[in-house]
Amino acid sequence: AASNEFAFRLLPHLSSSPEKNIFYSPYSIATALAMTYAGAGSTSLQELHDALGYTAVGLDNANVLGAHAQHNRQLLAPSNSTLKIANAAAVDGKLNILPAYAQALQKGFGAELIKVDFSGAGQEAVNTINSWVNQKTQRKISTLFKEKLSSDTRLVLLDAIYFKGTWHTKFDASKTAKAPFYTDGTQSTNVDTMQGIVKAGYAYSRSLGASLLDMPYNGFDYSMSILLPVDRAGVESVKEKLTLEEFRKLLYNLREATVQVHLPRFKLEEEYKLKKVLPKVGIQKVFDKSQA
Repeated sequence: AASNEFAFRLLPHLSSSPEKNIFYSPYSIATALAMTYAGAGSTSLQELHDALGYTAVGLDNANVLGAHAQHNRQLLAPSNSTLKIANAAAVDGKLNILPAYAQALQKGFGAELIKVDFSGAGQEAVNTINSWVNQKTQRKISTLFKEKLSSDTRLVLLDAIYFKGTWHTKFDASKTAKAPFYTDGTQSTNVDTMQGIVKAGYAYSRSLGASLLDMPYNGFDYSMSILLPVDRAGVESVKEKLTLEEFRKLLYNLREATVQVHLPRFKLEEEYKLKKVLPKVGIQKVFDKSQA
């Protein structure tokens, strides 16, 4: 619940241009910040506690790590889909990590410690991190860092997620065909589009001017929620109105329906400078040496 609070707070600040796609994992960002939280001092601790949604859901400091550990166990329970989560802290060998912090990372996040030398062997350190990311994402992300990091770097917190699932109602590959996709509501481009009649959860929101299709994966442990504006040019309008409360209403109103679906095949990659974004959701002191 806390990560959902954080996700919807972050969303409005991730892109400044309407034509730019937004692609992010709130869980990954929240987990990396939670690993920061586990070692934060009193000033930045409260700031992170509020920004990460813990205050909003009534989660006190003593129970944060336990809640993360429990959530991870739930996510990694046996399923018909494949979900892999890996966390790590790449630590400069000259840095003495407090045993209590190392224990908190392992207990709360199952994080492994990776010893590297940022100042003396920067490229080797980057290669080690990239190799870890490549392995944990099933070779989907081969290069996280293209250049060596600053020699002043002491700690890099890493979170990787890999998911692979099969739709409960599969699309017939032979029916995939080129169809127009409207990138901004007016300009179209022909893209490979999957087509089929599926049984899925469906809801409509008059206030958002959009409908929600919740397509389950095999086993019903996971689903993909697709929000479609009624107005072809209404993506920005929906984004501006979309809040956690509005999304919860849609989920509450889901009813099983048989729906004709046209879904473009897509691949997304994105990169964000979160140091510029996080202050907008109240996270500032962790970037200030005098207050962190």
